[in-house]
Amino acid sequence: MGEWAASVLLLGALSTSGTMPFWANANQYGLYPDSNGAIALAGIEKPFNLDKAFDWRLGASMGFRYDNPDRTFMQADKVMPDELYVSLRWKKLVLDLGMKHHELDFMANDARLGSLSTTGGRLVRGSNARSLPGYAFVCRPVAFPFTKEHLWFFGSYEDYITMDKRYADKALVHRMSLFLKVKCAKWMDITLGLDHYALWGGMAPGQTRSTVTWGNYWRVITGQAGGADASQNDQMNVIGCHGGAELIRFDFHGEGWDIVFQHDRPYNDKSGMKFQNFPDAVNTLAFSFRDKNRWVSDILYEFTYTMYQSGPIHDPEVDPDGKPIPWDPTRCYIGLDDYFNSGEYRSGWSYYGRTMSSPLFYPTLAGTWSRNRVIDGIENNRVIAHHFGLSGRLFRKAPYKLMLTFSQNYGTYGTQYAGENAAKKPWGSVKETCLFQFSAAFTGLVPCLGGVPGLSLMVGLYGDAGQVLRNAFAVTLGLRYQL
Repeated sequence: MGEWAASVLLLGALSTSGTMPFWANANQYGLYPDSNGAIALAGIEKPFNLDKAFDWRLGASMGFRYDNPDRTFMQADKVMPDELYVSLRWKKLVLDLGMKHHELDFMANDARLGSLSTTGGRLVRGSNARSLPGYAFVCRPVAFPFTKEHLWFFGSYEDYITMDKRYADKALVHRMSLFLKVKCAKWMDITLGLDHYALWGGMAPGQTRSTVTWGNYWRVITGQAGGADASQNDQMNVIGCHGGAELIRFDFHGEGWDIVFQHDRPYNDKSGMKFQNFPDAVNTLAFSFRDKNRWVSDILYEFTYTMYQSGPIHDPEVDPDGKPIPWDPTRCYIGLDDYFNSGEYRSGWSYYGRTMSSPLFYPTLAGTWSRNRVIDGIENNRVIAHHFGLSGRLFRKAPYKLMLTFSQNYGTYGTQYAGENAAKKPWGSVKETCLFQFSAAFTGLVPCLGGVPGLSLMVGLYGDAGQVLRNAFAVTLGLRYQL
């Protein structure tokens, strides 16, 4: 444990349409090409030695991508820092400094294949976008005193800065999470959690932004309204753009197997935090064997439903002249939540052209700044999706991952993809029209290629068919060498 490791990946991608299908680049940390192209990724890592009470770790990786910038969905950087971090650990406390991947859940048979889940187990922050630079204080699970290890807590406190081309340049990101785990019995755990984020600071042309001060930072972390230097919206509500997810999870443990059910609910304001947006959530059911040397070791089904968003009606809070309208208890102020979007921070919860949440929430491309694509929010956050994941080892040797995703996509309340718009009309009174989409992926590893230890062949087959994304079939081939 704690030994240095290095790896190099060389991968090429070829699609029938010139554009790579959905799963060929979704949940790949924003690194893989979006059109026909190739990537080289090199990294080095020194992990923690968990046998020590105090230790440090370090990681650095860099991607070099070639694709067609006129067709690419992401911002067309060729050299991409992936991870660059140093971490300190004392027992259960960890401090991460720099750019680092977030930990994922519902992993495939081999960690190099990533997660079987669309979200990676956390709706707010998965593996779809590149890593943000900043710091994170992380507390690993710790038992409360005098509970005989039946009650545990864990969480994080994080701050980052955005470095991409966006409408609020250099916007800051604050994130806090807190989870409680109850070990009810040897065979069952229950976890409750809150994962909250805020976008604040930054500057967009012609718009007012709260200055970055300790006073405003305190307003951000305590959810207070902005001061005199803030925009009118921040003075009326809270400073910055806030959102997040609330989680409940059940873990069942058997002899050699585990079953998980997880309900991960997004929210965009107080109505969502008060469960007024039910039944919106990403619902995950996963079964896994602890013995991974099987043809099938992991099975996952995920149902995403984000249609309601606290309802389609939200009465205006200001008049046409921008003056606040007196509060009226007969009016509705809870609807049109618009997950991961913001009127003030128009790029929304995105980074380098990728949604930082589930990739099923497609971002909107707008003009170009310095030849790079700029995200104008999330164009599709009203989704009904069925997602299936399967993983194991072919011939009990070669790890693989199969994913099938069928989605009905409606756009947003503000901009419906097709048919009659449901906004500002009673819930259920409009028969809405969706755009269908099917995406599939098979990825696999052939370890010890040619009998060379550490050398693996990576194979990927991907396909899209539907009304939102371009119909395509693609193949990726890669060589990975790990020292």
